Amino acid sequence: MTASVVEGADLHCLLARVLFPEIEGLSDDEIKKNHHEKRDASKSPRFAMSYGGNAYTIHMNEGIPLKRAQEIEDGFKNLHCGLYAWGDRVFKASIITGYIESVDGWKLKLPFYDEFTQLKAKVDAITREEWTKYKIGKLDYKKQLDEQEKGNKYVLQFPASVELYKEKKKFVSKYFKLRSEYMRLCLNNPVQTRGAHQIKLAGCILFEWIVKNNLQWKVLMCNSVHDELVLESKVEYAKEATHQLELAMLEAGNHYLTNLTIKADAKYDDSWGTAK
Repeated sequence: MTASVVEGADLHCLLARVLFPEIEGLSDDEIKKNHHEKRDASKSPRFAMSYGGNAYTIHMNEGIPLKRAQEIEDGFKNLHCGLYAWGDRVFKASIITGYIESVDGWKLKLPFYDEFTQLKAKVDAITREEWTKYKIGKLDYKKQLDEQEKGNKYVLQFPASVELYKEKKKFVSKYFKLRSEYMRLCLNNPVQTRGAHQIKLAGCILFEWIVKNNLQWKVLMCNSVHDELVLESKVEYAKEATHQLELAMLEAGNHYLTNLTIKADAKYDDSWGTAK
């Protein structure tokens, strides 16, 4: 992902090529010009996956079939496997400390951490042989339930394995549910926190410029939306305010980056809508 940014690749086009093989050989410019709807279709899944979502998230958000959502998740993971390797490192560090640490020392405490550590100890104590029996028992038990729903009688083929499965399934299921939640947090929290700090620092830098130049009530900071700052300005200050906004975004963004140089664009017009 970082290599794509360094090389100037469009990340939405990158995923669009995975989702739509028919445009695989086209350049970013060709996709933007002739297949913008396919590029747009990649945006929501990309944001969902980048912040810890999965196939079910895409299925619910976009209203697309779960099978197609799983194809999108698989495509994204293959494209950006390094993101998940990084998330796994964050996860391993967090379950030792009980919190996820992000920029400037901010910490997010893992929910139900004490319970998780107890569950993890029980899961770690399951032997390889028991896991084999657990999986066999799970399949056999599920087959019994399926046959019962059809009104058919079914005799368990592996009753001892089924008993083992029933004995352990409650805490095993709870452990993996918490583990999955932690993994999503480990992908989401450091990214969201860094982004939040970038935009807040940009606002501080810009406000200092406003005060230093005695522009209070002449240049107004009226809104902050995700990674965007919206200003209102008197006409005579609009051009300079636009320039200073761009500088503030660049300075704040790059303050928190180590191997990338962020880009920022600022535009002005009679309204927010026409400026975009």
